Amino acid sequence: MNRSVQFDEIDIALLEALQVNVRAPWEAVADAIGVDGVTARRRWARILQRRAAWTTVSTGNLPGQVTAVVTAKCAAGAAHEVARELARNPRVVSVETVIGAHDLRLTVVVRDIADLGDFLSHDVIHLPRLLSLDSQLIDRVYMQGARWRPGALSASAEAGLQLPSHDQRAYSSRTHEIDGPLTELLVEDARLPATVLADRLNVSETLVRRRIKSLTNSGLLVLRAEAAPHLIGLPYGANVWYQFAAEQLATAAGYISSMPEARWTASVLAGAANLFVVWWVDQIDSLHRIERKIQSDFPGVRVIDRSMRLQPVKRMMHMLDDEGLTTGVIPWMPQSGVSGDRKSTAT
Repeated sequence: MNRSVQFDEIDIALLEALQVNVRAPWEAVADAIGVDGVTARRRWARILQRRAAWTTVSTGNLPGQVTAVVTAKCAAGAAHEVARELARNPRVVSVETVIGAHDLRLTVVVRDIADLGDFLSHDVIHLPRLLSLDSQLIDRVYMQGARWRPGALSASAEAGLQLPSHDQRAYSSRTHEIDGPLTELLVEDARLPATVLADRLNVSETLVRRRIKSLTNSGLLVLRAEAAPHLIGLPYGANVWYQFAAEQLATAAGYISSMPEARWTASVLAGAANLFVVWWVDQIDSLHRIERKIQSDFPGVRVIDRSMRLQPVKRMMHMLDDEGLTTGVIPWMPQSGVSGDRKSTAT
């Protein structure tokens, strides 16, 4: 496939700077990547115009919230069609076609376990070319995609962008009436200025800033910056399900999470596997090297299943085209349940 968009090293560093601190001032971003503020702002505007990256939010510590990894088998030749249909469901925050024993890999986020049952029993039953589903509950996330970095910034540059550490317990988890519509706006563009957010919500800037701080510091919302993996030099992705001895699980999960290729690491319930890992790599043979290293350090580990990413269809609520560029948003709204396919309004 001919790619219409390419990133250079400054673009990758810019993306990483926003991953560290999504709402950082342009002057701080510019200092971190070694350019002036005008250049940083102009480059990001160009990236947004090309739909090559985006900022958004994901939900964090919502009481009762359940996340599941779901795999699906489809009729021959129907994987992409079924993936597109599933991607329109707001409970499906991410979906990709894969090569392996199954055809699709989904991340499903629901309010509670009953909501997951409703999704599995009712939301997808009408899809005639969807043959089967297999689900695993996420138990504990050791490494989340919002914390993953491509490694373009130095430690000192990253430290200069990081927000002060805080104790989540010190922040109230109580919600406010603007939290739902505020979250919906941040899903589309997490860098929208407080002035714009306040104007759209018809509230004060002070309230907007206070709610963003409370929601993020309490862990209810996680700000994040995303881009198509091939644009940052990582065209290959693998989903691997491991089985570790129970006494090794926490140690192995922490060890794997420290590896730069590990995009998402989570312990899972149901089935033979107890650890799920998403790997992003620059070369396919890197996966063999990773597997040999894990087997060497944790004798007895078993690979229960693996699949290779073929094409992302939706990532963190953003619909993607065949190049992995964002085309619109279908938000998952925990407060109000409001959702709908819309064109991206990121500016």
